[in-house]
Formats: sequence, structure tokens, C-alpha cells
Amino acid sequence: MVSATILIAIIVVANLFVFNVIQWPFNPKPQTTNEEVVVTKGSLTQATSKTVGASGGTVEVTDASSPLNGLKIEVPETAADETINFTIKYATVTSISGLPQNASVASKLISIETSGSDAWNKYKTFNLPATVTLPYDPNLITPDCPVRFYSYDEQNKNLESAGFLWENPANHTVTFQTATFSSWLAILLNIPTEHLLEVLSETGFRPKNDGWYIPNLRSYLGGEGNCLGMSGYAAWYYAYKKTATGVDLYKKYIEGDPSQWRDDATAIQLASRAQIMTEEISSGTWGLQVNAPVGSKLKSPYVAVTWLHGLITTGHPQLVNFKRQLANGKYDLFHVGLIYRYENGRFDVYDPNYSGTEPGTNDRQIPFNLTEGGFTRPYVSVGIEFNVFMAIGSKTFFSYVDFSGLYESAEKKFKDDTLFPTVKLTDSSTDPAGTTPVDTDTDGKRDTQETQATISGTITGGTKDVTSSLIFVSGRKYRIPVTDGAFSKTVDLYQGDNEVIVLATDEDTRSCWAGYLKETINCTASKALLTFTLTWEQDESDVDLHVLEPTIDGEEGRHIYFGNKGLYTSDDNPYLDIDNTKGYGPEHYIAAEGMTLPNYNGSDKSIYGTYKVRVHYYSDHDDNQDETRHIIWHLNIKYLAFRNELTRKEFWVEGDWFGLLESADTSSTSDFFNSDSSWGEIYTVDYPQPDPIDYNVPPPPQNNLPY
Repeated sequence: MVSATILIAIIVVANLFVFNVIQWPFNPKPQTTNEEVVVTKGSLTQATSKTVGASGGTVEVTDASSPLNGLKIEVPETAADETINFTIKYATVTSISGLPQNASVASKLISIETSGSDAWNKYKTFNLPATVTLPYDPNLITPDCPVRFYSYDEQNKNLESAGFLWENPANHTVTFQTATFSSWLAILLNIPTEHLLEVLSETGFRPKNDGWYIPNLRSYLGGEGNCLGMSGYAAWYYAYKKTATGVDLYKKYIEGDPSQWRDDATAIQLASRAQIMTEEISSGTWGLQVNAPVGSKLKSPYVAVTWLHGLITTGHPQLVNFKRQLANGKYDLFHVGLIYRYENGRFDVYDPNYSGTEPGTNDRQIPFNLTEGGFTRPYVSVGIEFNVFMAIGSKTFFSYVDFSGLYESAEKKFKDDTLFPTVKLTDSSTDPAGTTPVDTDTDGKRDTQETQATISGTITGGTKDVTSSLIFVSGRKYRIPVTDGAFSKTVDLYQGDNEVIVLATDEDTRSCWAGYLKETINCTASKALLTFTLTWEQDESDVDLHVLEPTIDGEEGRHIYFGNKGLYTSDDNPYLDIDNTKGYGPEHYIAAEGMTLPNYNGSDKSIYGTYKVRVHYYSDHDDNQDETRHIIWHLNIKYLAFRNELTRKEFWVEGDWFGLLESADTSSTSDFFNSDSSWGEIYTVDYPQPDPIDYNVPPPPQNNLPY
């Protein structure tokens, strides 16, 4: 365990101590999103300059007489595609306003400027983060009080936390990572660390106001979802745009039915594009931070102090990276959220997986106790325990220009921008001809009498060729290849309106990033009344859907899975449609109109009862024979609760689960109640026979479901 006192830079220099008067108790000045930090500085003096090419390199100051002695910038290989020039300058800060009480400057204003081609100068963002070490002034600190670095946005008068990897008190330096450069300042909070943890730190950020309305469903860009892009954009919007627009982020992009989010095209595209912008940078960050000399292990106080320092100094939420470290020391999963409040030893977390969470929600908090060594439990999101916490800065991943450009495009709803791929569905009336149903009655919806449809289309334009896409049909996800700009996928349809969303992405990390299309197919065929749909995020893997049908009058129901699909010759019984052994799915359990459970002995037909459903990880088919990949699965349930036969109005119930499995097993697949770790938990679904009174309609026989 690392002692908290290691955080403190205790420097003994004869006759050079400059102590600020410690005032206690500490009362941080209330922060608002529009409060400016104004820095007045002296003239800039150049310390060094150097060029760094695509092979990477180091920029440093080694002159012992320079106030920037100890500065070091390590740029990894492939961080840039061209030669970049660094110019390092510094100036004395003569005054500063906008800091909270008892906060003061503890370094020179350090200006780090990069320049290159016109394309580079537009964004000035590296593909991978550089590891940066900056010196603070030992004469401007107080023993036992923490110091951290911040980037200073002179144009917008804002400070943003640089994050934290480690501190070297002997060399009076702090190390962090960043992909973009600007001016930097060390800020001292003149309060002992042990008392800092007693301070209420309140930014005013609230997930129900300032988070996203749409959830991070881990389904647009693979298993990692959009958490980094969503968290980063939420923090940026709160700091730079909320006051100016007068609109909360949560409300800003609601365009359709407020009870569901899939018709909010702008929000979906914005979240996806914000994520793609940061993806390549983030992949390098996690690997570099793993090897930091001082890690951010579960018990470490370094991260908690950095979060608190940032909350108090900026008044803005702080980015937090959650990682999971396995017993063998490897890291396999990460997640990103925001810390926005601290009180009574607990940090409140905005987690994009949980929209609208209120402050004080235990599951969305991280307890911290310095006397117990630091963080006291892992953070759990979607059933995954994260046991490593990192304090990361916003500039690690993006610049003001990045999100400002996204914001302006979103204001135009991403229309008329040739940087984005264009998605079109093809049908019998288009060139090229396709197989998607057409709109036969000019009501804006495509029409079919079939229970399946083959959706075809084209993806053109954008900055790079798109080789894969996602299609969502009534909430069910299908991953499809795109060949020479064309795609085709046969999908199951529900009776009535089926929402079809196509999301095409490319990998350009700076310039926009996703194509989007939403249409509706109206199905008038005989319908499925109950479906369970399984999909998963990893290819070359075999995951199976298992359904235990209801027990009726003491007679157990069937166990439906790949070994017993339930396809009886009469076709009267529910069944499993396919055993997908290649990856992604889907697999469907279907109970259609006119079917009955085989153990129902009544005179009519029935599929009512209590179902049990679970997921099993059968095998991993990738090339790595030594390690089984984790898989992230999604399970959707939908059933017709009641149909008013007089008005034809239908009442549907829908739900979603998702989870993680990390071990595979090809044995004992016929035992639904198997306790092996390759099985997910058992979910119970009650499908009750409807009572028309519950729907304010006349009783049967006028309103019996046609079983």
C-alpha cells in the first residue's frame, strides 16, 4: 500500500520557504460553468524547440538554471503521421483570478506549441498520447498540500485538469498524458491532503440534466460502446456550452418520442462520432498508463486527490477511467465516466450506461477512506467489476476544436456534410435494384405481408470505405459486412411497425465518422407473439440461447436450445430458429400466432406461463488457443400483452438484458440449471393471460386473443 504522504512535495531549501497561510476549515468558492479564469503574465521566454517525426522522440529541458528544468515530453512512435515542431516557452504569472479560495499558482505558465502541415494545424491532435512531465516551483508550495497541473484555455478562459500519472517530489515534477498541447499551470490547493478529503466538492453537474438522454448500450461500435465519447462530450458541453445555450444536454437532442430514444437520430450520431474521434487515442492511452511507475490501484489515494483537486479548482466534472485487472496482471476491459461530486467520503459518478441517475445513488458512487488506504470497493457497471481507477485529463483525448466542430455539425443535424457516409436502402424501384420492401400506400412506411424482409442498401461517401455496418430492427442488432459499398441482411419482423436503423461507421478519428438512416417497415403478416432474441459482440465465437418453457399443471416444459430446437412436424409449437456458431447472432426463440405449448392440454391453444431464459458461452473459435475471450451478450424479450379486437390497438411489453461471460464450456449443455461459470444468470419472464379490464375494454369474447 502506498502511503498518502508520498503525494506531498516536502522540499527543504534554506531561506527559500514561501508558505501561504493555511486557512481551515477550507471553503471552496462555489463554481459556475461560466466563471472565467483570467491569467495575466509577463513576457514569454523560449526554453527549447525540437522536431519529432513519425518514429517518435523526446523533447526535454535539461538546463539546471532554467525554471523549466525537468520538463520532458515523450512522443510514442506513430503518434503523428508527419514531422511536428515543438516550441516550449514560459512566462511568470503576475496575477490570476477565478480560482477558488486557498488555491494559487505553483509554476510558470508553460506554453507548449505544436506546428506542422495545414492538416495538422487544423486539429493539432496526436494519434496517441504523449507522456508529459512538467516542473512546479518548490518555492510556491506548502508541505502536505497537493499540487496538480491544468491546461489553460486562454481564448475561453478555462482551466481543465491534466490528469495524473505520478509525482516526483524530489524533482518537483508531475507527469500526465495528453494528445493535445496548449498552456499549462500548476495549481496548489493550500490545504493538507487529509483535510482535503473532508471538503464537500460540488460542481452542480447532474446526470438527469447534464448527461445524455440516450443510454450507452454498448452496441454501436462493438463491446466498448460510446462511453468515452459520451463522457467527454458531456463534460465539454457543461463547461463550454450550457450557459451559452441555456439548454441542458439531456434535453437538447430529444427529437422523437420522449419515452424511447431510438428515434433521436442526432443524439445517436453525435455520441457515436464523439466516440470514434477518441478511439484511436484511447487505445494507446490504456497501454501506456498500465506501465506507469505509480499505478492507480484500487487502494491508491493518488487518484482521489486528483479528482478532488480538479473538482475544486475547475468546478467541472472530471473524467475517470475504470479498468479491470485480472489475476494474471493483464487488463482486459475499460470504461469511462465522470466524477461530478464528493461528499462524506463518496464520489458521485455519471455513468453513460445509466441515464439520469440521481446523486447519492449507492451503485453510482465510489467510496473512499484515506485511513483505510483509499478506495474501499470496486466500481460495478453492467455487472463488470472495475478494480483500477485512473485520473485522466480531457486533453488526453480531444481538443476544444474537436468537440466544437461536432457541436456545429449536430446543430445542423449532420445534414449536407460530405465528410459523412450516406446510407440508402435499395428496393425494386432503385438503381441498383434491391430487395427492401417498398412503400405501397405512400404513408412513409415500407410495407410487407411477410414475416421476414431482406434489407439491402448502399453506403457511399465519407472519408474512408466502410467495411461493416450495424442494423437495428425493432431494437434487435445485426452486424453485417459491407462489400463494395453494398449490404444485405434478412431479418425477422414483428406485426405492425418495425423500426429500421442503419449505422455505418468508418475509422477517421478526426473528421466525422458515421452514417445514419432510419426508416420503418410495416408488417401485416401473421406475427410472432413472443420472442427472445440473443446477440453478442464478438465474432468467431459460439454463444447459445436457452429457454425453459412454462410448467403447466405439474408437467415441465421443454428445454429449447441448439440440441432441441422444438421444430415438431405440426409446426404448432414455439421453436429456436437457428444455432449461430460464427458470432454476433442473432438466435431467436419464437412463439407465433396459432402456436401452443406442447404441454398445454386445454381445448384451445396457449403460450401463456412463466418462462426462464439464460445464455451459455459454448466455445471461442479465434486463433488464440491459450486464452478464451470474454463475450458481451444482449438479450431482448418482446411479447404481445393484449390486443383490443375492436380497435386493433396492441399493447406490447419489451425488455433488454446484457452481460459478460469469460469462460466457455462445450459440456453439460443439456442441463438448463448448470452452475458452471460459462452460463449467465437465469431470467424469469411471466407471460400472463390478459385481463381486458386492465386495458379498459369490454371483456371476452369480443377481445380474446386468437389462440
